[in-house]
Amino acid sequence: MLGLRSGDVVELQKTLSEDISFFFSYKDKFRDNLLITLDKDRSKLIGVPGLNTLVDRLYLLLFSFRRDPTEELFNISYFLARNEIDLKGAIGKSFMALLKDYIDFLIQKEQSYKKVKLLISLIDAYLSIIEDAYLKYVEELRKEIKAKEKSVSESEQKIAMGFLKKVKNQEVKIITYYKGMTVTCGSQVLSVRGELAEVDICSMDILSLGREIYISHPNLPKVIATEVVEEGRIKGKAILKVKGFKDLPRERRRYLRVVPKDPIKVKIYN
Repeated sequence: MLGLRSGDVVELQKTLSEDISFFFSYKDKFRDNLLITLDKDRSKLIGVPGLNTLVDRLYLLLFSFRRDPTEELFNISYFLARNEIDLKGAIGKSFMALLKDYIDFLIQKEQSYKKVKLLISLIDAYLSIIEDAYLKYVEELRKEIKAKEKSVSESEQKIAMGFLKKVKNQEVKIITYYKGMTVTCGSQVLSVRGELAEVDICSMDILSLGREIYISHPNLPKVIATEVVEEGRIKGKAILKVKGFKDLPRERRRYLRVVPKDPIKVKIYN
């Protein structure tokens, strides 16, 4: 993807390099505009001098038209994203100012407006590269968070399984919800193997595969969240997949919704 874009960027640079005098003289103004936008983020880098140097380097990379800037622009953008600096949001304003001044330059030189379209295309390519770098950072961050969450989840699951083994054949409380109402009953953990636990569910008729069931015990600050994966061969028993610890959800309805066995006929009068 970057390789295809590189060729386009180089071709655009060749044509715009005819106005290299404008881009050379515009460096200080571009730098000042970008630094103002990035001012609130300066403390996130090594220091102000380091940021000034980086911005100067960035401008020369983009508008000296000496080499293909694609890979280096991607790396700089990724570095800034890792330091929580939104380059795309900041540099967009600087690009707009540059474009406006370039149009004035072309008017004064009585040159073709087609160069404006070329500069817009070049800027769009730069912004696309910056966006790719930012998306790479976001994806890596998402994977890091997911890995940490998985690690925590697996750790909680092991602790929960260890506790269930200790209270095997002791009294625990089974909790679930039916039509928004809390349903509880006394129970026992009959066996524990792998990530599964077999429990006595006191013959609850509302049991169904996939239902979330909570196991409560006086020695636990939170309930153990599980999911019904198999109904036991003997009625009133079930196999639960242990997930981890969870705060018990609050009851969502004050009154029980009753479903009648037979339909009830009603008439509505105006």
